[in-house]
Amino acid sequence: IKKLVNSVIYGEGPDLVILHGLFGMSDNWRTHAKYYSQFFKVHAIDQRNHGNSFHSCHNNYEIMSNDLKNYFEYHKIKKSIILGHSMGGKTSMYFSCMYPKLVNSLIVVDIAPKKYNISHKYTNVFKGLNYLNSIKISSRKDAFKILFKYLDEKNMVNFLLKNLYRNDRNQLKLRCNVDTLSKKIEELGLYNENGIYLGKSIFIAGEKSDYIKKNDHNIIKMKFPESSIIYMSGLGHWPHSEAPKQFRDVVNKFLQL
Repeated sequence: IKKLVNSVIYGEGPDLVILHGLFGMSDNWRTHAKYYSQFFKVHAIDQRNHGNSFHSCHNNYEIMSNDLKNYFEYHKIKKSIILGHSMGGKTSMYFSCMYPKLVNSLIVVDIAPKKYNISHKYTNVFKGLNYLNSIKISSRKDAFKILFKYLDEKNMVNFLLKNLYRNDRNQLKLRCNVDTLSKKIEELGLYNENGIYLGKSIFIAGEKSDYIKKNDHNIIKMKFPESSIIYMSGLGHWPHSEAPKQFRDVVNKFLQL
């Protein structure tokens, strides 16, 4: 049996699929999903090992693209616009190259089709999350204090703690599969799909982020020849949450809404 990733669906109309980044979930995109539901049937997806989706010991872009293919088949989606951020951006690029006929157009947020050495970047994140997983968490406040010791970055800690939920025994636990994600982090840094997507695409980068550098433009244009690359001034890796209105303006212009 093919396992199906979880999603939250908003609105009616042509399909728009949204894919979150590492440690994220569909809920991170709720505000945007609700906004776009006036034009589209929006599918905010939890990728495997995230949110309310199933846990698995496998995690790479080919597998996540196949998860998406299964989702399209199950929901009878013939063609969709795909919007993906960071890890979700890589899944959406990979999927577009593997199944171009299923993709109407592509919106990639702050990631390029290349290898990133990200494991060192997340060493402390995994240390902190693994520690949280190993203890009884009594409150969100306590979890914040613990994780802040590892990261010392308030926004990142708050973002990660969106993963906290109460299980059926009323204990606070993390939704994301920390174990698999820490083991597969190298794979999540890779991008090894050799295809080309000829449809219309846009890459939206945060000017202060280092994820899409000027020398990445060539590889983007090579794999996505019909793409435009836009930098949002003063913003970092999360332009959609740092400046939601300006972010939507960019997307709306691309979608001609």
